[in-house]
Amino acid sequence: MTKQRIYEANIKRSVAEMYHHMENNLLGWLNDGDEVDEDNLTDEQIDSVFAVQAIEEEWVLDPDLRQEMTLLTFIEEDTDD
Repeated sequence: MTKQRIYEANIKRSVAEMYHHMENNLLGWLNDGDEVDEDNLTDEQIDSVFAVQAIEEEWVLDPDLRQEMTLLTFIEEDTDD
């Protein structure tokens, strides 16, 4: 196995492990498919959301691609008032 293949395998493993950590540890309180309601989060949940956002920003540099891949979906407020 070449150094490049070893490097690529390590990167893939690291990304998979990081997303597993974010899903199961940092966002374990969030049910799959649920949206994040920013108005009803505990301090610990807020810290978890910020941690996930920071990790995603570090690993996925393109903001548009990051938006497509994010583990977080926020409830949009009604602005029809």
